[in-house]
Amino acid sequence: MKTHFLPALFFASFFLISKSNAQIDFGTVQLYNALTDQSILNISDGTTYYLDTVGDSLNVVAVPPMGVTVESVRFLTSVNENRTESTPPYAFEGDNNGDFFSWLTLPNHIGTPISFTVEYWSGNSGTGTLLGDDTFTITFRTTTPPGGNSPWTASGQDIYFDAGGVAIGSATVPNGYALGVDGHVRAREIRVDQDTWPDYVFAEDYNLPTLQEIRRHIDEKGHLPHIPSAVEVEAYGIELGEMNKLLLEKIEEQMLYILQLEERIKQLEKTRKN
Repeated sequence: MKTHFLPALFFASFFLISKSNAQIDFGTVQLYNALTDQSILNISDGTTYYLDTVGDSLNVVAVPPMGVTVESVRFLTSVNENRTESTPPYAFEGDNNGDFFSWLTLPNHIGTPISFTVEYWSGNSGTGTLLGDDTFTITFRTTTPPGGNSPWTASGQDIYFDAGGVAIGSATVPNGYALGVDGHVRAREIRVDQDTWPDYVFAEDYNLPTLQEIRRHIDEKGHLPHIPSAVEVEAYGIELGEMNKLLLEKIEEQMLYILQLEERIKQLEKTRKN
Protein backbone atom coordinates (compact mmCIF):
# COMPACT_ATOMS: atom_id res chain seq x y z
CA MET A 1 0.00 0.00 0.00
CA LYS A 2 2.85 2.36 0.93
CA THR A 3 4.73 1.75 -2.31
CA HIS A 4 1.64 2.76 -4.35
CA PHE A 5 0.73 5.76 -2.20
CA LEU A 6 4.08 7.56 -2.33
CA PRO A 7 4.41 7.61 -6.15
CA ALA A 8 0.82 8.80 -6.40
CA LEU A 9 1.49 11.57 -3.87
CA PHE A 10 4.63 12.59 -5.76
CA PHE A 11 2.71 12.59 -9.05
CA ALA A 12 -0.06 14.85 -7.65
CA SER A 13 2.48 17.20 -6.05
CA PHE A 14 4.46 17.30 -9.30
CA PHE A 15 1.45 18.57 -11.25
CA LEU A 16 0.55 21.08 -8.56
CA ILE A 17 4.03 22.57 -8.77
CA SER A 18 4.05 22.42 -12.58
CA LYS A 19 0.75 24.26 -12.84
CA SER A 20 1.89 27.13 -10.63
CA ASN A 21 5.14 27.48 -12.63
CA ALA A 22 3.75 26.63 -16.05
CA GLN A 23 5.82 27.79 -18.98
CA ILE A 24 6.78 26.66 -22.46
CA ASP A 25 10.32 27.89 -22.78
CA PHE A 26 12.43 24.87 -23.77
CA GLY A 27 10.85 23.45 -26.91
CA THR A 28 7.72 24.25 -28.86
CA VAL A 29 4.44 22.43 -28.34
CA GLN A 30 2.01 22.44 -31.24
CA LEU A 31 -1.61 21.46 -31.72
CA TYR A 32 -1.99 19.29 -34.81
CA ASN A 33 -4.93 18.39 -37.03
CA ALA A 34 -4.79 14.59 -37.11
CA LEU A 35 -6.82 14.44 -40.32
CA THR A 36 -4.58 16.72 -42.39
CA ASP A 37 -1.39 16.06 -40.40
CA GLN A 38 -0.81 19.80 -40.32
CA SER A 39 0.13 22.06 -37.44
CA ILE A 40 -2.74 24.32 -36.40
CA LEU A 41 -1.00 26.56 -33.87
CA ASN A 42 1.62 26.78 -31.14
CA ILE A 43 0.08 25.95 -27.79
CA SER A 44 0.08 28.66 -25.12
CA ASP A 45 -0.29 28.07 -21.40
CA GLY A 46 -3.69 28.88 -19.93
CA THR A 47 -5.48 28.95 -23.29
CA THR A 48 -8.90 27.53 -24.08
CA TYR A 49 -9.28 25.96 -27.52
CA TYR A 50 -12.70 25.57 -29.12
CA LEU A 51 -13.37 22.49 -31.21
CA ASP A 52 -15.63 24.39 -33.62
CA THR A 53 -12.51 26.42 -34.48
CA VAL A 54 -9.55 24.02 -34.26
CA GLY A 55 -11.46 20.84 -35.16
CA ASP A 56 -12.11 17.73 -33.11
CA SER A 57 -9.43 15.40 -34.51
CA LEU A 58 -6.35 16.59 -32.66
CA ASN A 59 -2.91 15.62 -31.46
CA VAL A 60 -0.25 17.41 -29.41
CA VAL A 61 3.27 17.42 -30.82
CA ALA A 62 6.46 18.47 -29.02
CA VAL A 63 9.25 20.02 -31.07
CA PRO A 64 12.68 20.05 -29.33
CA PRO A 65 14.79 23.19 -29.56
CA MET A 66 17.32 23.50 -32.36
CA GLY A 67 20.85 22.35 -31.48
CA VAL A 68 19.78 20.02 -28.67
CA THR A 69 20.03 16.25 -29.22
CA VAL A 70 16.82 14.74 -27.90
CA GLU A 71 16.29 10.99 -28.09
CA SER A 72 12.86 10.76 -26.45
CA VAL A 73 10.01 12.87 -25.16
CA ARG A 74 7.72 11.99 -22.28
CA PHE A 75 4.21 13.43 -21.98
CA LEU A 76 2.69 13.50 -18.50
CA THR A 77 -0.85 14.81 -17.95
CA SER A 78 -3.18 15.53 -15.06
CA VAL A 79 -5.81 13.25 -16.63
CA ASN A 80 -3.55 10.19 -16.28
CA GLU A 81 -2.95 9.87 -20.00
CA ASN A 82 0.82 9.59 -20.42
CA ARG A 83 3.10 8.59 -23.25
CA THR A 84 6.79 8.35 -24.09
CA GLU A 85 7.91 8.78 -27.71
CA SER A 86 11.40 7.78 -28.86
CA THR A 87 11.04 8.62 -32.54
CA PRO A 88 10.25 12.06 -33.96
CA PRO A 89 7.81 13.56 -34.54
CA TYR A 90 7.09 13.36 -30.82
CA ALA A 91 3.31 13.08 -30.70
CA PHE A 92 1.26 12.76 -27.52
CA GLU A 93 -1.19 10.38 -29.20
CA GLY A 94 1.41 8.78 -31.44
CA ASP A 95 1.79 8.60 -35.20
CA ASN A 96 2.79 6.33 -38.06
CA ASN A 97 5.64 8.05 -39.91
CA GLY A 98 3.98 11.46 -39.62
CA ASP A 99 0.43 10.17 -40.01
CA PHE A 100 -0.88 11.45 -36.70
CA PHE A 101 -3.39 9.55 -34.59
CA SER A 102 -6.35 11.40 -33.12
CA TRP A 103 -6.83 12.07 -29.41
CA LEU A 104 -9.81 9.74 -29.06
CA THR A 105 -10.40 10.33 -25.34
CA LEU A 106 -10.44 14.12 -25.64
CA PRO A 107 -14.29 14.28 -25.51
CA ASN A 108 -14.03 12.88 -21.95
CA HIS A 109 -12.11 15.98 -20.86
CA ILE A 110 -14.19 18.77 -22.44
CA GLY A 111 -14.27 21.74 -20.07
CA THR A 112 -11.60 20.27 -17.78
CA PRO A 113 -8.24 22.05 -17.53
CA ILE A 114 -5.54 19.57 -18.56
CA SER A 115 -2.02 20.09 -17.20
CA PHE A 116 0.85 18.84 -19.33
CA THR A 117 4.50 18.30 -18.55
CA VAL A 118 6.60 17.56 -21.61
CA GLU A 119 10.06 16.16 -20.75
CA TYR A 120 12.93 16.05 -23.21
CA TRP A 121 15.40 13.20 -22.52
CA SER A 122 18.88 12.40 -23.84
CA GLY A 123 18.19 8.65 -24.00
CA ASN A 124 15.50 6.42 -25.47
CA SER A 125 12.26 5.74 -23.61
CA GLY A 126 12.69 8.61 -21.16
CA THR A 127 16.13 7.61 -19.92
CA GLY A 128 19.45 9.35 -19.62
CA THR A 129 19.54 13.04 -18.75
CA LEU A 130 16.51 15.27 -18.49
CA LEU A 131 17.51 18.07 -20.86
CA GLY A 132 14.54 20.33 -20.21
CA ASP A 133 10.79 20.42 -19.93
CA ASP A 134 7.72 22.45 -20.88
CA THR A 135 4.71 22.73 -18.59
CA PHE A 136 1.33 24.18 -19.44
CA THR A 137 -2.39 23.86 -18.83
CA ILE A 138 -4.97 24.00 -21.62
CA THR A 139 -8.73 23.52 -21.79
CA PHE A 140 -10.92 22.33 -24.63
CA ARG A 141 -14.53 23.34 -25.17
CA THR A 142 -16.90 22.44 -27.97
CA THR A 143 -18.30 25.82 -29.05
CA THR A 144 -16.81 29.30 -29.18
CA PRO A 145 -19.00 31.59 -27.06
CA PRO A 146 -19.93 35.05 -28.40
CA GLY A 147 -17.35 37.44 -27.04
CA GLY A 148 -14.96 34.61 -26.05
CA ASN A 149 -12.22 33.93 -28.56
CA SER A 150 -14.58 35.36 -31.15
CA PRO A 151 -14.32 38.96 -32.40
CA TRP A 152 -18.06 39.29 -31.66
CA THR A 153 -19.20 40.63 -28.29
CA ALA A 154 -22.41 39.60 -26.58
CA SER A 155 -24.79 42.22 -25.17
CA GLY A 156 -27.96 40.62 -23.85
CA GLN A 157 -29.63 38.92 -26.81
CA ASP A 158 -27.52 40.91 -29.29
CA ILE A 159 -23.99 40.53 -30.56
CA TYR A 160 -21.87 43.24 -32.11
CA PHE A 161 -18.51 43.73 -33.80
CA ASP A 162 -16.89 47.15 -33.84
CA ALA A 163 -13.26 46.45 -34.74
CA GLY A 164 -13.47 46.52 -38.53
CA GLY A 165 -15.55 45.39 -41.49
CA VAL A 166 -17.38 42.17 -42.30
CA ALA A 167 -17.17 40.32 -45.62
CA ILE A 168 -19.69 37.69 -46.72
CA GLY A 169 -18.95 35.60 -49.79
CA SER A 170 -15.62 37.37 -50.15
CA ALA A 171 -12.30 37.65 -48.33
CA THR A 172 -12.16 41.44 -48.48
CA VAL A 173 -14.35 44.34 -47.38
CA PRO A 174 -14.61 47.16 -49.95
CA ASN A 175 -12.73 50.26 -48.85
CA GLY A 176 -14.93 52.68 -46.95
CA TYR A 177 -17.66 50.12 -46.13
CA ALA A 178 -18.48 48.22 -42.94
CA LEU A 179 -20.13 45.27 -44.76
CA GLY A 180 -19.39 43.68 -48.10
CA VAL A 181 -21.61 40.95 -49.54
CA ASP A 182 -20.68 39.19 -52.77
CA GLY A 183 -24.12 37.74 -53.49
CA HIS A 184 -27.82 38.42 -53.10
CA VAL A 185 -29.37 39.89 -49.96
CA ARG A 186 -33.04 39.30 -49.16
CA ALA A 187 -34.96 41.25 -46.54
CA ARG A 188 -38.53 42.23 -45.77
CA GLU A 189 -37.57 45.83 -45.06
CA ILE A 190 -34.42 47.93 -45.38
CA ARG A 191 -34.08 51.33 -43.76
CA VAL A 192 -31.64 53.86 -45.21
CA ASP A 193 -31.02 56.92 -43.08
CA GLN A 194 -30.69 60.22 -44.96
CA ASP A 195 -29.45 63.63 -43.88
CA THR A 196 -31.22 65.49 -46.71
CA TRP A 197 -34.43 64.97 -48.66
CA PRO A 198 -35.70 66.73 -51.82
CA ASP A 199 -38.15 69.06 -50.08
CA TYR A 200 -35.77 71.72 -51.34
CA VAL A 201 -37.35 71.31 -54.80
CA PHE A 202 -40.46 73.06 -53.52
CA ALA A 203 -38.55 75.95 -51.98
CA GLU A 204 -39.18 79.34 -53.62
CA ASP A 205 -35.49 79.83 -54.41
CA TYR A 206 -35.06 76.40 -56.05
CA ASN A 207 -33.48 76.73 -59.49
CA LEU A 208 -35.83 74.54 -61.53
CA PRO A 209 -34.22 73.85 -64.92
CA THR A 210 -36.33 74.63 -67.95
CA LEU A 211 -37.57 71.84 -70.18
CA GLN A 212 -35.29 73.20 -72.91
CA GLU A 213 -32.30 72.76 -70.53
CA ILE A 214 -33.42 69.24 -69.74
CA ARG A 215 -33.71 68.37 -73.44
CA ARG A 216 -30.27 69.81 -74.15
CA HIS A 217 -28.71 67.80 -71.32
CA ILE A 218 -30.35 64.59 -72.54
CA ASP A 219 -29.15 65.23 -76.10
CA GLU A 220 -25.59 65.85 -74.90
CA LYS A 221 -25.25 63.34 -72.03
CA GLY A 222 -27.89 60.70 -72.70
CA HIS A 223 -29.33 60.83 -69.18
CA LEU A 224 -31.14 63.20 -66.80
CA PRO A 225 -29.20 65.84 -64.84
CA HIS A 226 -27.78 64.60 -61.53
CA ILE A 227 -28.59 60.98 -62.45
CA PRO A 228 -25.56 58.72 -63.02
CA SER A 229 -25.05 57.31 -66.48
CA ALA A 230 -25.28 53.62 -67.32
CA VAL A 231 -21.49 53.50 -67.61
CA GLU A 232 -21.08 54.94 -64.11
CA VAL A 233 -23.61 52.53 -62.62
CA GLU A 234 -21.93 49.56 -64.25
CA ALA A 235 -18.57 50.64 -62.90
CA TYR A 236 -19.49 51.83 -59.41
CA GLY A 237 -23.03 50.65 -58.68
CA ILE A 238 -25.52 52.91 -56.96
CA GLU A 239 -26.02 54.17 -53.42
CA LEU A 240 -29.59 53.27 -52.45
CA GLY A 241 -30.17 56.27 -50.23
CA GLU A 242 -28.67 58.77 -52.69
CA MET A 243 -30.44 57.22 -55.68
CA ASN A 244 -33.84 57.31 -53.96
CA LYS A 245 -33.24 60.95 -53.13
CA LEU A 246 -32.37 61.77 -56.75
CA LEU A 247 -35.36 59.86 -58.10
CA LEU A 248 -37.67 61.74 -55.73
CA GLU A 249 -36.02 64.98 -56.82
CA LYS A 250 -36.94 64.20 -60.42
CA ILE A 251 -40.51 63.23 -59.44
CA GLU A 252 -40.96 66.49 -57.56
CA GLU A 253 -39.49 68.45 -60.50
CA GLN A 254 -41.98 66.70 -62.78
CA MET A 255 -44.77 67.73 -60.42
CA LEU A 256 -43.66 71.36 -60.76
CA TYR A 257 -43.64 71.03 -64.56
CA ILE A 258 -47.17 69.58 -64.43
CA LEU A 259 -48.34 72.44 -62.24
CA GLN A 260 -46.76 74.93 -64.66
CA LEU A 261 -48.51 73.23 -67.57
CA GLU A 262 -51.79 73.36 -65.68
CA GLU A 263 -51.37 77.11 -65.22
CA ARG A 264 -50.64 77.53 -68.94
CA ILE A 265 -53.70 75.45 -69.82
CA LYS A 266 -55.86 77.59 -67.56
CA GLN A 267 -54.47 80.75 -69.16
CA LEU A 268 -55.17 79.39 -72.64
CA GLU A 269 -58.70 78.39 -71.71
CA LYS A 270 -59.26 81.82 -70.23
CA THR A 271 -57.90 83.45 -73.39
CA ARG A 272 -60.19 81.36 -75.62
CA LYS A 273 -63.23 82.34 -73.57
CA ASN A 274 -62.36 85.99 -74.02
